[in-house]
Amino acid sequence: MDEAFDMWEKGKTENDYSLYWDAWYKRDLEDMVLRDRNHPSVFIWSIGNEVVEQ
Repeated sequence: MDEAFDMWEKGKTENDYSLYWDAWYKRDLEDMVLRDRNHPSVFIWSIGNEVVEQ
């Protein structure tokens, strides 16, 4: 499984990815998919696990 984020806009700690979410989530997700799109061990994609906004 290839997981993109551990949080979205609501953070879990003081200095986590939520500080950069609005500016970077689209670019980071696109880059991850392009990087791993043909990787033989990736069979499922995730955009977040244990995310508060779910």
